[in-house]
Amino acid sequence: MYASAQGGGFGGGMQVDGESGPTAADQMQEAARMVSSLQTESEGVDLMTLLRETPREAYSYQQLGWPAEITSMTTTELPSVVLERYSTRQSVCFCGVLPSIGRAWATVDNALFLWRFDVPNDVPVEYAGEEQAIVSVGLAKPKPGVFLPSIERVLVVATTTEIALLGVAFESDVEDGASTDGNGARSWGGGMTLHPLNYSCTTDDVVVKDVAGCDNGRVFFAGDDEALYELEYNAADTWRSRKCRKVCHHSATPRLLPSILRLRANDPLKQVCVDEHRCALYTRSENGVVAVYDLGVDCGETPRRIAECRDVANAAAMMRGGGGLFSGGYGGGGGGFGGAGGFGGGGGGAGGGQGGHGGASSHAQKGKRLTHIAVVSAAESATVTLVAVLADGRRVYFTSLPQSTYGGSGGGFGRDARRRVPTACRLAVVQSREPPPQGSATRGMTSAQALRATTTVRPLEVEAAFYRDGLLLLCDAADRDEDARLFMAARDVALPPHLQLAPGDAAVGGGGGHMGVGGINSGGLGVGVGSPGLGD
Repeated sequence: MYASAQGGGFGGGMQVDGESGPTAADQMQEAARMVSSLQTESEGVDLMTLLRETPREAYSYQQLGWPAEITSMTTTELPSVVLERYSTRQSVCFCGVLPSIGRAWATVDNALFLWRFDVPNDVPVEYAGEEQAIVSVGLAKPKPGVFLPSIERVLVVATTTEIALLGVAFESDVEDGASTDGNGARSWGGGMTLHPLNYSCTTDDVVVKDVAGCDNGRVFFAGDDEALYELEYNAADTWRSRKCRKVCHHSATPRLLPSILRLRANDPLKQVCVDEHRCALYTRSENGVVAVYDLGVDCGETPRRIAECRDVANAAAMMRGGGGLFSGGYGGGGGGFGGAGGFGGGGGGAGGGQGGHGGASSHAQKGKRLTHIAVVSAAESATVTLVAVLADGRRVYFTSLPQSTYGGSGGGFGRDARRRVPTACRLAVVQSREPPPQGSATRGMTSAQALRATTTVRPLEVEAAFYRDGLLLLCDAADRDEDARLFMAARDVALPPHLQLAPGDAAVGGGGGHMGVGGINSGGLGVGVGSPGLGD
């Protein structure tokens, strides 16, 4: 231990009376401080801190001669049986992935195929028990006590006329190389079988757009009639309800109201996602309206609509315009956490977001289109709860939590003291990020300067996006597969301090050459860039 300047206190003074070193209590306190320091470092820096302490537009680049940070490893074709069925399709086809069980899926008319995407030439499992075309597929955990223990997952299959549940069972003997779930506790690499269950209900002419499940077995889905639905199922029928039925929790327009009396066009829901930890549910509509619902204690209550943002791009602009020099604190300035609060108040309505941009180009208008929303986990941030991705690559970060909980005080838990987390009470923009630069010719420029200076690179138009645990993927729209581009953004704690500038983005494209982008702040937010051909 070091001697104190005042000669007293903990570890202070000189050794007297023959003391040979620190006592056991001193060693215990020093060990406790070390453990606390290591725990703080392992938890990382809150995403809100990274966003606030980083410039919105600055990007730094990987050094010349360094290897590309993203490379295209392999290209795997769809299974031959799927391609054959696709060549003779009659109506529609869809595809996607189920990462929680390590499978990809594809539908062709009324046939469903599932296969392992990490195993070359894996034989797909086929299900063709539906009469109508399949329009949506989702995965959920089964409700306890409803099905046999061998049914480990429930596959939600929606057609144009009904919604059916399929039981998913896996073999216990797992081969090497199997994928695992998010917790790494269960391996899903063994054989998989689908079991038709006697659980189905009619859709009543509602087209299912997206499906989301909870850990407790609840299944929510978005309808093309602007309504949020839940598929409720039990072990058996009762005198009050059927064992499988759909329940409408919120509808923007009354179904019995004639279309001639409706004051606006229909705005179908496109996406629904659940925040298990904060017991909240989010929806995204085709016109870009984002809404948040409270699911109650342990996600077990009827969804209660809390707030919405009708124009994400305009809400982000209001937050930035009201911030600036005097917006250092949460909720400072004209934007802060109130930028999109209430029922669309912050966004000012869909029309209000375009009032000051009458002379904007068509590309600028397309860039305002909302393409994806994703939940920000509580482990990543105690403040930010949702990220929205616009078509031009901008990212807008929201919070649904009350301001009184940011500093760790005990408010905001709603009407129920049993809640472990604060209740969602609004939907407000807290930060935003500009689109990423798109070419190596923009080296050394900020993102906004790069977009003005680049004339040979086509504008970014995000068709699909993905976000989880700090990793962001953007897929650019293209007429040809070889022209497709993939952008990636992720935290990078390995960059030296002089490169700790801003969140960066990585791109994988079909063109030649490659560029580098790497930018992080003091907390370690950043990425790298490479451009191997996706169409190779």
